[in-house]
Amino acid sequence: MDNKKKILIIDDMPANLELMAEVLKDDYSVQVATSGEKGLKLAREYMPDLILLDVMMPGISGYDLCRRLKAEPECCEIPVIFVTALDDQADEAFGLQLGAVDYIVKPIVPGIVMARVKSQLALKNERDLLESQNVWLKSEIERRMGELKEAQAFLFQSEKMASLGLLAAGIVHEINNPLSYVYANLEGLKDRLQSVLSIFELAEKFSRQLPQDHPDVLFFQKLKEELDYDDFKADLADLIEESIEGAVRARKIIQNLREFSHMNENESGLHDLESGIDATLNIVNNELKYKAEIIKEYGGLAPINCVGSQINQVVMNLLVNAAQAIEKSGKIIIRTGGQGNDRVWIEVEDTGCGMSEEVRRKIFDPFFTTKPVGKGTGLGLSLSYKIIKEHGGTIDLTSELGKGTKFRVYLPVNKEAGAGAPL
Repeated sequence: MDNKKKILIIDDMPANLELMAEVLKDDYSVQVATSGEKGLKLAREYMPDLILLDVMMPGISGYDLCRRLKAEPECCEIPVIFVTALDDQADEAFGLQLGAVDYIVKPIVPGIVMARVKSQLALKNERDLLESQNVWLKSEIERRMGELKEAQAFLFQSEKMASLGLLAAGIVHEINNPLSYVYANLEGLKDRLQSVLSIFELAEKFSRQLPQDHPDVLFFQKLKEELDYDDFKADLADLIEESIEGAVRARKIIQNLREFSHMNENESGLHDLESGIDATLNIVNNELKYKAEIIKEYGGLAPINCVGSQINQVVMNLLVNAAQAIEKSGKIIIRTGGQGNDRVWIEVEDTGCGMSEEVRRKIFDPFFTTKPVGKGTGLGLSLSYKIIKEHGGTIDLTSELGKGTKFRVYLPVNKEAGAGAPL
C-alpha cells in the first residue's frame, strides 16, 4: 500500500509542471493539472495533502480556484502554496488572505520547492494530529460527563431510596404500636363477646318478669330499639372478625414496609427471594390491582446471599413497568427457579404492549424512557441493571409488540460483588 503524501500541481505551463513533478515524484505521489477547471475536478477526486497552484492561468485563475476550494467543506483544509512570477508584497498578502499557506516565486528553484513542501506537510501533520486529539478529547469529555451525570443520577436515586427507607422505618415505628393495641383489643373483645351477649339475654329475661309498664322495662325496650339489638346481635361477630382481618392486613403491610426500611443498608445476607417478592407485591399492590391479575409460579427457592433490599427494588421496578405496559387489563406472571447449584432466576412476564427493537436496544440506558415528559426519569431499569451487575448476575429480555414482555433476572447463590458495594 502506497503511504506517500499526495501532491497536486496545477499550472498551465508544461515546463513548470514537469520540473516540479520531477523534484517531488520520488518522495510523494504526484498528480498534475494544466488548468483551473481540471485542477478543481482533480482536487475533489484526488483529495491531495497539498496543492501547488499557479496564480496566472486562463479561465479560472489561481486566486479564483483557491477561493472556490476554501468554500468547499471537503477541500477547505487542503493547504495551498501559490507558485507565481508575481513578487509584489500586495499580491502575496492577497493570496494569504484567500487562505494560501505559502508563496513560491518563479523561476522555480527545486531546493526551495522541496523545502516548502516538506515544511507545509509537516505543519499539516501537526494540525491533523491536533485535530484528531481535539476530537478524541471532545469525545472523552462527553463520555466522562455522561458517566458523571449517570453516577449523580444513581447517587440521587440511592439517596432517595435511603430516605424512603428512613421514612418507612419511622412509619413502621409510629403505626406498629397503636396497631398492636387495636389488634389485641379486638381479640379480647372477640373472646368476651359471648359473655356480653349472655348479659343482654339475662337482662331481657329479667325484663319479662316485670310488668310491661315498669319504668325499667320501658327503658330497656327503648335501648333495644335505639341499638337495633336483633340486627346488632346477628352482625356483631362478623364486625369483629372483619376488623381483626383488617388489622391483620395492616400488620402485614407494616411487616412489608419493615423490609423496605433498610434501603440504605448494603450488607449482603441470606434473603428469601420469594418472600421478598410477596412483600414487594403488597407494597405495589395499588399500582397493580386495577391493571392485572397476578399469577405466581414459584419454584420453592432456598434463601440466597445478596443485598435483599436491592433485589426487592429490582422486582418492584419490573412489576411497576409491567403494570404500566398494560393499557387496560391483563396478566403479570411471576416465576422463580434454579439453574444448576450456583444460580437462581426471577422472571416477570406481562401481557402488555411489548417493545419495538429500537426500544429494546435502549431500555437499560440511563435516562431512556418511553413515558411522557415529567412522567418518568428513565432510571428504574437502568438502576435495576446496575444492581444485578453489582451482584454478579445478568438480565435477559424478550418482547414482542402487541404481545407482551418478559424479563428474567439471573443471580448467583452467593453474591460475587463485595459486600457493601455502593451503587
